[in-house]
Amino acid sequence: MSGPPLPWLEAPARALRQRLREGTLPHALLIGAAAGLGGTELASGIVAAVACVTAEGPCGACDGCRRLAQDQHPDHRLVTRLVDEDTGRVRKEITVDQVRALIAELQLSSLLGGWKTAIVDPAEAMNRHAANALLKTLEEPPAATLLVLVSSRPDRIPPTLRSRCQGIAVPRPTTSAALAWLAAQQPRADWALWLAVAGGAPLAARDLAGSSFADQRSALARELLDLPEGRGDPVRLANQVIDHDPRRFVLWWSSVVRDLIVLHQVGAGRSSNPDLEPVLRNLGSRLHLTALHRFLTALQRSSAMLEDTTVNPALLLQGLLVAWSTALAPDAMKPILVED
Repeated sequence: MSGPPLPWLEAPARALRQRLREGTLPHALLIGAAAGLGGTELASGIVAAVACVTAEGPCGACDGCRRLAQDQHPDHRLVTRLVDEDTGRVRKEITVDQVRALIAELQLSSLLGGWKTAIVDPAEAMNRHAANALLKTLEEPPAATLLVLVSSRPDRIPPTLRSRCQGIAVPRPTTSAALAWLAAQQPRADWALWLAVAGGAPLAARDLAGSSFADQRSALARELLDLPEGRGDPVRLANQVIDHDPRRFVLWWSSVVRDLIVLHQVGAGRSSNPDLEPVLRNLGSRLHLTALHRFLTALQRSSAMLEDTTVNPALLLQGLLVAWSTALAPDAMKPILVED
């Protein structure tokens, strides 16, 4: 695997390499990993082991390892969402044409005389036609072929595909292990905060802490928590967020709402935002629990919608923030704009 080692992936990676040595590696794997846990890294690791010519690979030095590291391996393909040429944004779906092109590649003989490998990531982004096209290949896989599906939402993959793959669940590391790994990458005092905001996912915590959003979090938090109190302007705040990363803002906002739910239900608990707890405690005592759960669902849907090139992120955020500004009204946050 490239990049810093991820200790929580050692056990599943070791098990897969052992199956490769024993000749019992399945032709298709489905790696299920919450965002920020390293599903992509685990998939890359097993493909690297397959591409390596040594028995204990990946060695990093042989021809197969070097070609793979340089994205020049002729027997490996990565299928992912493409960037829209007009908007510059990542498309929402993996299309049937992409999958058909992959299937055609897998049917060809290996150019290096070894395995043919492919990663589909994120696999849940395949549209219905793409998933159907892949099914026949999973039912009748070519010899010496490994297909790895990576998904943060394996429940969204059709059961017909899931049933033809060996499922691999990526474990969530303990808090202490995650903090130790993060501190080894970059010593900083607030890793516990960012790990909590990221829901315990170390890679997501690392990305959040290194983003422009991290520098603006305190100011954005004040404005966000002022809105239900009748202070601030939701449209202006939405425009501010657009200058950063809207998805990271929504991820953090979700952690705030989760904190409010915990405070509302049990009155105490480990907060994802300990520096905001006094304000959250005051606000949470006056919010309706049902409304908070409904709003958390809206935020989770919005995070996925922000990947869609047809969605206007400014309008989506404005709708959410306007709804949030009514949190203390009798019909709290009833007109949430994000629907099924």
